Amino acid sequence: MERFNIEQSCRAIQEEKITYAYVVPPIVLLLAKHPCLASYDLSSIRMLTSGAAPLTRELAEALYTRTKIPIKQGYGMSELSPATHMQRWENWKDNVSVEVCGDEV
Repeated sequence: MERFNIEQSCRAIQEEKITYAYVVPPIVLLLAKHPCLASYDLSSIRMLTSGAAPLTRELAEALYTRTKIPIKQGYGMSELSPATHMQRWENWKDNVSVEVCGDEV
């Protein structure tokens, strides 16, 4: 895809049975709100990981309420390629602080 298109992305997920994807918060917002989602079967997605910017609890909950797709956050930087801290799959609903060497960040 030359640039992101919500309908092309949903079609690819449906046709290719994509199970896992990395997304950014603006894409999460589209998935949580865009009307075209009703036309696609996204049930193959087991988990999404959001990065590049903080994801609010409200947006994560809005996505889950609409799609039943869990989403977790990761933290990283390009120099470390890609993430240095990530929630566990089973903790995807927890909006937790990252703890580094016993200090909460």
